[in-house]
Amino acid sequence: MSRPDTKAGGSGTGEAVPGVPAGLRHAVGTGVFLLALNSSMIAVALPALGDEFGTGTGLSWLVSGLYVATAVGAPTAGRLTDLYGPRRVYLGGLLLVVLGSVAGTLAPGLGALTVSRIVIGLGGSAQYPAAVAIIRGSTAASGGTPTKALATLSMAGQTAVSLGPPIGGLLVSGFGWQAIFLVNVPLALLACWWVRRTVPADAVPAVGRAGLLRALDLPGLLTFVGVVVALMVFLLSFESRPAGWLLAVAAVLLAAHVLWELRAPTPFIDVRLLARNRALSFTYARTLVTYTAFYLVFYGFPQWLQESRHLSPAVTGLVVFPVAALGFVSTGLGARVQQRHGVLVPLLIGNTALAGVGLLLWTSVDTGTAVWALLLVSALLGLPNGFNSIGNQSAMLAAAEADRVGVASGLYRTCQYVAAALAAVLLQLLPAGAGASGVVHALGLVVAGCGAALLLTAAANPSLRRAAGPGGR
Repeated sequence: MSRPDTKAGGSGTGEAVPGVPAGLRHAVGTGVFLLALNSSMIAVALPALGDEFGTGTGLSWLVSGLYVATAVGAPTAGRLTDLYGPRRVYLGGLLLVVLGSVAGTLAPGLGALTVSRIVIGLGGSAQYPAAVAIIRGSTAASGGTPTKALATLSMAGQTAVSLGPPIGGLLVSGFGWQAIFLVNVPLALLACWWVRRTVPADAVPAVGRAGLLRALDLPGLLTFVGVVVALMVFLLSFESRPAGWLLAVAAVLLAAHVLWELRAPTPFIDVRLLARNRALSFTYARTLVTYTAFYLVFYGFPQWLQESRHLSPAVTGLVVFPVAALGFVSTGLGARVQQRHGVLVPLLIGNTALAGVGLLLWTSVDTGTAVWALLLVSALLGLPNGFNSIGNQSAMLAAAEADRVGVASGLYRTCQYVAAALAAVLLQLLPAGAGASGVVHALGLVVAGCGAALLLTAAANPSLRRAAGPGGR
């Protein structure tokens, strides 16, 4: 096993505080990389898939189906992690990714292909909550800090997002659309080998197979899945015609879910605890707003560059590349800042930067802006991502109950994918009639408002001053 990373302690004693072993944190980062890679590669394969299977709403579900599967699968995988151990769930998720990828390669039609993507999403959804639980277990055993390991997870995801389109383009051009499915198999097997080699085996599960359904709280799980699916499909329906009845279904299922969980002996989501644990609840709310702003930029800025600035897809890809690249760099910087100053400072930096770049889009960018200036704007748009990501992840981990880290991490992931769907809706509602430059100005105003709201609430939140300070867990 690799030697643990260390950092200078924040107590002023100069004593080294152990971190997560480097081999372990990179091993668990591979699964996070795999899901993000599948999320981003599909974009460049859609034209080839459309040529083979036809265009229409069915094609869009190749993208949306994975998001919905991940949104509902992450908390489920998190609960299984809490019950059966993170290593088992991590490896089980990789097996699902392999099965879904092989099925996708052999899919005879669009329906089968969509099902394979859903299976990949369900398998990939297990990686993040299981990885966070593995990290939590490692730091609990060593008395160390999870900051660098959480940064590794963020960097893995951001690297995959930036490399996904060029990798996908090469694979589709050279081997056909099937290659974006087939490439998952060796990557998942490599991750499986690496995790088995570096992650300690789980303890014998406290719950046997006979007691699984009761411990898992099947009614609570099913009502939660129903709420998320109805909400996600409602948000995604804005691409054509909003299905308002799904919002009513989501509300009824949410009420049923809360009523059941208040009475369940082992609730899937302990709503009483969530109500009492304001630090965790605020973290989820902050994550939802943060990722809504992120996806507004991630989807909206490239769309504006092509439709209003009339850049080609290739040039657009180069212009927006600094968003991911600077996000990668700022994650490392955010981890260093947090190790020295705690969770609050990176969040204040990230939220300030988010408000600032929103103001920049609102006031200074239009169809006459030079390409070199757009590159600079793109770099600045990537700056808040790393600081906000490491800060929110660390705040979630600090606030989560020790025996509920898996489901807490899964809910964090659900917030991210609900935010992606919400951002897509907001982009549909932006004032297209305000002129070509007005679209990006409206986008900037919304992002600036999100950044300002996050900054004010973070500064006023006392729990963030106490969470994961220097030398903390």
